[in-house]
Amino acid sequence: MMVEALASDTNCAVSWRARPGSFVSLMSLYESNYIRLAWLAPRLESIHGSLLSEVEGDCPLHLSVDERSRYTTTLRLTYRFEEPTGVIADPDLLIRVYHDA
Repeated sequence: MMVEALASDTNCAVSWRARPGSFVSLMSLYESNYIRLAWLAPRLESIHGSLLSEVEGDCPLHLSVDERSRYTTTLRLTYRFEEPTGVIADPDLLIRVYHDA
């Protein structure tokens, strides 16, 4: 029964607009976010320091590794804006990625 529920829910479209209604939906959301992160940084385990993603007509996106351990990597994802008072990071996302054991 549980396997059938998992199989049927994995084909559901994941959207940030709706709150996940089940544990399986939440795991699907996490997986889709991981896939999007992998598009941005395909070799996550080999990243050291920071990366910069630049697309014409958009702000540069900064990705940096804040912490790395055996099973997790903590990343910071942000845009940086020059202001008279200094550089402002906004939004300033802190992301913890859990790797399979």
